[in-house]
Amino acid sequence: MLIAVGGDPLSETAQQAEAATEILVSRATYPFLDSHRIRQHAVVPVVLVNDWFHRFAEALRPGVRVANCRDLRVNRGIPLPAFDSEGHLLRVVSKAVGAGEIQCELRSPDGTLHYSALLDLQPEPQVRDAVDEAASESPRVAEMRTGGEIYNGSGDLFHGPDFQVIDQLLRLDESGAAGILHTTRNMRWPSGPWKTDAAALDGALQLIRLWGVRNLGGPSLPTRIGSFVRHASETAASPLRCEVQARATGTLGIVADARLLFSDGRIFAEMRDIEMHLTASS
Repeated sequence: MLIAVGGDPLSETAQQAEAATEILVSRATYPFLDSHRIRQHAVVPVVLVNDWFHRFAEALRPGVRVANCRDLRVNRGIPLPAFDSEGHLLRVVSKAVGAGEIQCELRSPDGTLHYSALLDLQPEPQVRDAVDEAASESPRVAEMRTGGEIYNGSGDLFHGPDFQVIDQLLRLDESGAAGILHTTRNMRWPSGPWKTDAAALDGALQLIRLWGVRNLGGPSLPTRIGSFVRHASETAASPLRCEVQARATGTLGIVADARLLFSDGRIFAEMRDIEMHLTASS
């Protein structure tokens, strides 16, 4: 059920609105999740939840765009044991918490909270094509691998064919990583229309995971994204360059920032304060 609000989407009336919708996740609806399996089960990735929240917020309030998705938290992961059969029903719930701000949650039918985030809303148009003047500079190359070497080599990444989005690893050193990432359009993921390019964003998280393996000695999984902002006014048709700055927090955690850029230096999107925690295995 979707509760629509007429008139000014940022009005006081709209601020008080609550809304919900349901999503069926199965092989039939999201077939590419077959390539995102942890301990045998397909698992909903955080980048897909981020896209769902963007879609829901912008469908709920026409004329409004998500300016920032803040404090996106993984409260409890979502394995999908019934992925190949009846699937899993999930529920997105939103509630306005202030002028131009809503809280989104992803819950199971029994009420279990899996993900939550705060979304800042702005009237269209708000996206600007920011340019990173340093993007054209060639970074110091500490390591370079092709996508085939990354996914078929050490086993540091668990991702199957539909999630093998790193085309090239350009740099991996003590300060971070850089790579060329395929986009959702490159990977031909169905189930759109896509708002955030979930495939490329997952590639950024994969680069951070590789950094953790190299610098902390083990695999990691995301638990929080502090901020996600889209800068570009169009979706990405060709591969994006990703620059990651990462740092360890103790021996079991990583905090990183990631920028995704077009080949001409324009910034497609940014993720800041990405928190990853080391796992025993995944």
